[in-house]
Amino acid sequence: DGTLPVPLAPTREGYEFAGWYYDAEGAQAFDFATKLEQDVKLYAKWIEQTPAVDTHKVTFSDGIDATEDAVVEVEDGKAVARPGDPELAGYKFLGWTLDKETMELYDFSTPVTADITLHGVWQKVAAETPGADENQAQGENGKAENVNAESAKAELTTLPQTSDNSMMLVGVAAAAGVAALGAGAYALRRRNEQR
Repeated sequence: DGTLPVPLAPTREGYEFAGWYYDAEGAQAFDFATKLEQDVKLYAKWIEQTPAVDTHKVTFSDGIDATEDAVVEVEDGKAVARPGDPELAGYKFLGWTLDKETMELYDFSTPVTADITLHGVWQKVAAETPGADENQAQGENGKAENVNAESAKAELTTLPQTSDNSMMLVGVAAAAGVAALGAGAYALRRRNEQR
């Protein structure tokens, strides 16, 4: 007519202890307030733990200010699925690149092992009609960075983000060049007047 003291919970690697049961299947739980009148055999119930899976974020930055970058989570070592191609007037979308310098198109069978950002690669196309609105394809300084692809003689570009300072540097360099040309022309005119 005594009750069984609750024993310390056992441990098992990869499993969580879920209590003591009358049956090996874990259908009928044992109540430790029960008064025992005979021998009893109890079975530990275990719940298998699913190991935590590492994931990585893949950001798709198409370069279009009006759209939000898409972010996808991928399990470590798995490939990310290619999303649908974005569209932009005046440009043809060619694919995604991990490296904005080389413009090498990303291989979507590559296992993802860290957080990455893929940038949209665009090719500027001639406007079909005069006065086509190309402003929406331009950055805040009115121009896009251009890179010559070795494999194709086409002009490729990634659209600059509004926070991209590289276009500011291009503008400063252009202004410095214009100032140098002006100073040279002035000096040449003064020399001709002195003759």
